[in-house]
Amino acid sequence: MALARKFAFLLCFMMLLSVLGPVNAEDDIDERERTINFHQWYEDDYDLEANQTVTLSVQVEENSTGWKRPIDVYFMNETEFEKYELNQSFNVSYNIISQNTTGFNKTFRIDTEEKYHYVVDNWDNNRSNDAIPNGSIDNGEVDVKVWVRIQDAPDNGGGGGGGGGGGGGTTNPETGENDDAEIDPMYFLIGLVVMIIIVAIIGAKRGGGEAEIDDTKQDEQLSGVRIG
Repeated sequence: MALARKFAFLLCFMMLLSVLGPVNAEDDIDERERTINFHQWYEDDYDLEANQTVTLSVQVEENSTGWKRPIDVYFMNETEFEKYELNQSFNVSYNIISQNTTGFNKTFRIDTEEKYHYVVDNWDNNRSNDAIPNGSIDNGEVDVKVWVRIQDAPDNGGGGGGGGGGGGGTTNPETGENDDAEIDPMYFLIGLVVMIIIVAIIGAKRGGGEAEIDDTKQDEQLSGVRIG
């Protein structure tokens, strides 16, 4: 019985680890659905390390007329992002740029450890070839799905994938307001519930086993009593 209980607790612990696995995984995945207002942009900032691999993806949703409104995608460091906010000429990092697009997907490796900004633009910025927002349909709003995946370098030994998603929000260049929208996974709560259920089942079985032992002992005592 003791061996069975140890095995059950070990199984419970392994199941808990499997549920909590995504929280401590080497990949940091961030997926969001956002509405970017007319003459605004969506921005996320990430503290990235050298040799990390980043995948960026954007998909524009159809508007009320069934048309996908073109947007711009940029990836830049802190210095260039400050220029972007001021509507000045700016440069992108790792040649990550896509203008007048309705879909974007790119995987690349980080060379320099620093803070980077991932921008989805529904604003007529300083660049001459960027998408020009049109406010005549749906008030100029555009719905997008933004997906980010950060993978640690193989020799880093894990560590949570680079402190992602510090910014995260739709920013108005006139007011500087940023509407954060962090994703908070419920993996820990799910794992805790699973563990409580398994422990309760183990306790119930243990109680039933002790009852059977008591019944067996009682039968043995009765069989040993002489009559007459």
